[in-house]
Amino acid sequence: GCRPSRYAPSVRKVVISRLMPPLSTVTVPWRMPTSDEIGKLVNAEYCRSTWTNLYGTAGRLVTGVQAGYTDKSIFLPAAGVGLDSDNNYVGEYGYYWSSTPNPSNPSYAWRDLFYLGKFQQDTYHRNRGNSVRPVRGFAK
Repeated sequence: GCRPSRYAPSVRKVVISRLMPPLSTVTVPWRMPTSDEIGKLVNAEYCRSTWTNLYGTAGRLVTGVQAGYTDKSIFLPAAGVGLDSDNNYVGEYGYYWSSTPNPSNPSYAWRDLFYLGKFQQDTYHRNRGNSVRPVRGFAK
């Protein structure tokens, strides 16, 4: 892969500028989803999900069920969890952070977690290496 530290600063700037649109064209920011937003992924009223293997990667395919969203899907890879310097449970479990801390214990945050037979939302200690799936737009 690309290791920017191997390149001079001017080369890094060129590489980054080819990957990123000019700042003047970025009008809607990327951000972490709220607990309400990721909660809809596990709520059968809004979405259905199936355990699948997409291009050799295990995970959950989540598809909208409400009118206007039945053609919208997101694939969440079972990327495991980072514990210390290891990444555990790759291909078996998926953990995705929200931006919402637990109000009764701010060192915990809301997340979605899944494995073969389960897809749910809970809170967990924020020092774990869970995945991030940013969304674009302003939180409601």
